[in-house]
Amino acid sequence: MLLNLMLSFQAAYPAPIIMMSQNRLSDVDRERALADYQVTLRAEAEIALLHEKMDLLRERETVELTSLLKAALARIGTPEGRKGQPA
Repeated sequence: MLLNLMLSFQAAYPAPIIMMSQNRLSDVDRERALADYQVTLRAEAEIALLHEKMDLLRERETVELTSLLKAALARIGTPEGRKGQPA
């Protein structure tokens, strides 16, 4: 009976220590998850900013290409203006 009591005590003694260790690990995991979330939010903001910059660059490029095309067409002349001239 004494041996049974000693084995029970031996099994019960480390349980609180194991529980405290698990609580500390869960706190660490929670902090890591929060840090990952904050990094994800920052990355999402950076990606949105890059999308805005790319849209602005495309818009500028479209305006520039349109103006270059209009200038080239003006130099060449339109086909309606050359109807009476021989080819």
